[in-house]
Amino acid sequence: MKKKTITFIAGLMLLLLGVLVSNHFTANSTEAHSPKERQVVNEDPPASAQAELPLRDQIAKWIVEQGQRDEYYLEGLSYVEVQLDTDSELEIIAGIDGGVHLGQFFVFDSGADGEYKLIAEKDWKVEQLHPGMAKDVELKMIFETVDRTGGTGVDVYEAHLWYLDNGEFKEVWNGWLKGRNAMLAGSHSLLAGSYQVIEGWLYHWETVFKLADDDVTRTAPPQTTLKVFRFNGEVFEPVESTELAEADNKTVK
Repeated sequence: MKKKTITFIAGLMLLLLGVLVSNHFTANSTEAHSPKERQVVNEDPPASAQAELPLRDQIAKWIVEQGQRDEYYLEGLSYVEVQLDTDSELEIIAGIDGGVHLGQFFVFDSGADGEYKLIAEKDWKVEQLHPGMAKDVELKMIFETVDRTGGTGVDVYEAHLWYLDNGEFKEVWNGWLKGRNAMLAGSHSLLAGSYQVIEGWLYHWETVFKLADDDVTRTAPPQTTLKVFRFNGEVFEPVESTELAEADNKTVK
């Protein structure tokens, strides 16, 4: 009787031990696949690990945030990165093509904090964003941008000269390079212009051709005019004919 009791007690202890071992492995398995661990695995990566916006999208964002208008036709946005001043950072010129005579022109400069700031916004339709450099005038890098303007029957190409000064955009001169007027019958004309910058002086001439309504036949001899401008340290200002005559006399002497 005593032997049977001992055997029964031993069997009961083995059964309890088996239950405890089974519960231990079950608890470990449940903890390894708990909802808390799955949430960590499925978490979004931190902001620092996320990719930055493409530059074109970033420029569009800057235009919306810093621009003067409420709405922009951003589908027509393009840009170039260029060196416009003496620092090591590249500046950004952007343009929006909104139609034949419609568009905007933007210049962004990088500040000391590395953030880009909109320093110029013009209602210029620019077909060539990369600027042409006119001349170094009094240690200033002066660039050219040509915009296309006009309206019904009028088509004009206008040159703008500008430079950057300590993060500021400064336009120093503008003049027509081409102008076609076909607005009214009997008054069609074509203007052809150009300019030269020589040692701080700007010479701008325009030749006007009166045309028949076919925009080809000339109806009168062409007329040419010349205007002279002198750089005053900031902009090109017009020079009166008397000042020009005095300058010529000094040169001759």
